[in-house]
Amino acid sequence: MRDIKFRGKRIDNGEWVCGYLSEVPTPSLGAMIFAGTGEYVACEDTDLCIIKIIQKQHPYFSNANPICVVEHEVYSVDPSTVGQFTGLKDKNGNEIYEGDGIRIGDEYIAVVAFEEGEWRAYDECGDYESLYNIKDEHIEVIGNITDNPELIEQGINRS
Repeated sequence: MRDIKFRGKRIDNGEWVCGYLSEVPTPSLGAMIFAGTGEYVACEDTDLCIIKIIQKQHPYFSNANPICVVEHEVYSVDPSTVGQFTGLKDKNGNEIYEGDGIRIGDEYIAVVAFEEGEWRAYDECGDYESLYNIKDEHIEVIGNITDNPELIEQGINRS
């Protein structure tokens, strides 16, 4: 089964984080309303967040009797930086995300975008190739349009 995860830049420190995408209520006064029936109703004050799941061995059990502990961390992210994982990796084993700039072969540079039901690699002319038609050993992630605005200056911006 394909791992559906996302990447986004954290609002607090600008670092990239990968995990599951969700909207959570902001900790503001208007974020939750008591409905009077014992229920809380979420309002429109929400933050886009990435939830990072961490699995590790419980510290009080040995390798002979392992117990896995699942923890999570929640990070608010800048919505303009969020991109979905394509399910593919480049020739160096790096995960390929929506908005990544990739080099195909020696010279061809493209940006990854999801359109019309498929992952595509768009060049500066707007032409594209399905990402699944390109062999992994020919793809190399060279950056993304958030950290590398020169990709946009070259006219390669499809997200």
